[in-house]
Amino acid sequence: MAGSDERNGFLKRLFARGKPQPESDPEEPEWLRSVREANQRNYPKIDFRGMSNQEMDEAIRSHSQSIEDSLIEWLGRAGPMEWHCAALTWNWDDGLEPLRWIIAQPNCDAGTVIHLFAIAEPAYWSRYESVDAIEADSPYMMDSVRFMIEICERWAAGQYKEYQFRPEYLPGVSPDSHPWPVPESLANAKMRGEAVDTRGWDQGYPEEVLRAW
Repeated sequence: MAGSDERNGFLKRLFARGKPQPESDPEEPEWLRSVREANQRNYPKIDFRGMSNQEMDEAIRSHSQSIEDSLIEWLGRAGPMEWHCAALTWNWDDGLEPLRWIIAQPNCDAGTVIHLFAIAEPAYWSRYESVDAIEADSPYMMDSVRFMIEICERWAAGQYKEYQFRPEYLPGVSPDSHPWPVPESLANAKMRGEAVDTRGWDQGYPEEVLRAW
């Protein structure tokens, strides 16, 4: 399920390809020097010299956003099969923007949407009587809830006409058990379609994008 906007886990592994040590002010606190050195190891393409802790955090956020933008740009040149691969391998701790882009495409495959809806764990939210109750109890999960609601609305509008690619999971929920309308054909979707090869994909990113970073 979706977590915070921080992308440190995957992106640290992605950028940790060198270990240059930043120059440090001898008067700066030891804790800041340690943070700077750790950041420089994890993000060797950023020059952290002279940055405050807040400036380093902002630089990391900006850098992380850049690779996400690169992924969405790449997906825009690709097609439903590649979108399905990204959906199957995505790390939800890295946020939902690329997934939102995928489900908004007119020719997004129903199998992709079924998988994304299922992996968001819709059954958990059937215990709530309203979306307001969810927000009051779990405000930090509302991005994920809104994502599921958007899927349901687009599905009900007839957007997902093709079902070519095989999801890894099925929702398996009752269509009348949620605090928002869940189309019956989505709630009780069946497993079918072509299984795609996700070799070369790392947590939603294809090799082509990873090589550029």
